Amino acid sequence: MKPSNSENTAAPEDRPIDPESFDRTLAQYIPDSARAIAVAVSGGADSMALALLTADWCQASGRHMVTATVDHKLRPESTAEAQLVADWMAALGIRHRCLTWHEGTDAADSPASLETAARVARYRMLTEWCVEEGIDYLLLAHHADDQIETFWMRLARGSGLNGLAAMRPVSRRNGIALVRPLLDFAKARLVATCRARKQRWIEDSSNADPRNTRTRFRQAQALLTAEGLSRERLLATIAHMGRAQDAIGVHVEALHRAACIWNAFGVATLDANRLKSAPREVALRVLADILTAAAGAEYGPRFEALAAALDALSSAETCTRTLHGCVMSRAGGAMTIFREAGRLTASATFSHQGKANWDGRFRVVCSGFSESDLPARFSVEPLTNDIWIALKRDQLAQDLSTLPAAVRQTLPVVRDAAGIAAIPHAGFTRSDLTRQGLEFGVEWIGRKREPLAEYETVPETS
Repeated sequence: MKPSNSENTAAPEDRPIDPESFDRTLAQYIPDSARAIAVAVSGGADSMALALLTADWCQASGRHMVTATVDHKLRPESTAEAQLVADWMAALGIRHRCLTWHEGTDAADSPASLETAARVARYRMLTEWCVEEGIDYLLLAHHADDQIETFWMRLARGSGLNGLAAMRPVSRRNGIALVRPLLDFAKARLVATCRARKQRWIEDSSNADPRNTRTRFRQAQALLTAEGLSRERLLATIAHMGRAQDAIGVHVEALHRAACIWNAFGVATLDANRLKSAPREVALRVLADILTAAAGAEYGPRFEALAAALDALSSAETCTRTLHGCVMSRAGGAMTIFREAGRLTASATFSHQGKANWDGRFRVVCSGFSESDLPARFSVEPLTNDIWIALKRDQLAQDLSTLPAAVRQTLPVVRDAAGIAAIPHAGFTRSDLTRQGLEFGVEWIGRKREPLAEYETVPETS
């Protein structure tokens, strides 16, 4: 852990970010209705600058701000670094939470998958924290230099247009909007912002570790610039890709809305003939979009498997396939896509806000609670066939009796020590709980994500 020396003098071209520029950028992505904002703060200059700028913006606009740091346990000093960030936030008067990835100690022994595992865990923990806080917007400190590195990494993986458009200013995970307001600002300006505010930051030694893919591309940037691939040209190329992506996205979203109907159980019914007659690129993206949402997944299926599935479903009047944790079934002109029961999340717990995100598809909400033991008292689990037999015996949840068993088994139920507490999709809450003023409801969050899934399975940057 090496806290920086904030007394260093910045180069003349490294101007701090002025509040007006930041405020104009952030106002594009945060609606007036959002009165609370969460910020992910690792302690580096990027996230510390973001925290400082956001704190000013929240104070000026009358909003509430909270921050969180993920102690990833990948390096011996990570816990001390997380505590240092907590101290800095306290000095600024900002409420802070440390989220510990206890599995990081074991993951550090698997360097081949370390970057991906850490990234997935970080996003999962941060979005779950946002759900617990009841906050819908999480700010991330990715900047222009990150954007360029992401472009190179995805190009090396053979990404198509989706991947080469790099990071978008807003995306969604776990029902939470991830906002990146610094993508137009170079890292040097973030460092300058911290120095101007006399704010120290942490220099992460792993940023110089050549074992990390991102580090190697960062180190190669000087050579690429000498060959004419300057930062400005690369950012212009990424912007061109983004505009092309948006243009195709209009057609993808139009076909999705025209040809697909979603029901309250997370089942998509798709017009197979309209999908078949659409341009292949558009059809592939729509199918990937639907599969991603139906599975509650973060990423879309691999391109080769997706293309094979589209061909099979387009050529046969009757066809059933599984892909990406979903069942796809065509009968004549209608195609249904729903979650595969055998791939479900085992269980989920409630936050102190009375919310539980389950399987990436549903958010179960408890209203009327006042006790503080809600997380320990209730859990959310799949509606298995054994549970359904018991419900039928007790003549409960009749509203679900017309659903196909394969769909019914993908729905959540709430359990407590006494048994089945609620079946949210059936509007059922056990009578002793309703007498306590408790009610359980459910909303589907699977479609509340970016409408264009990255079907090449290219993970987002860390």
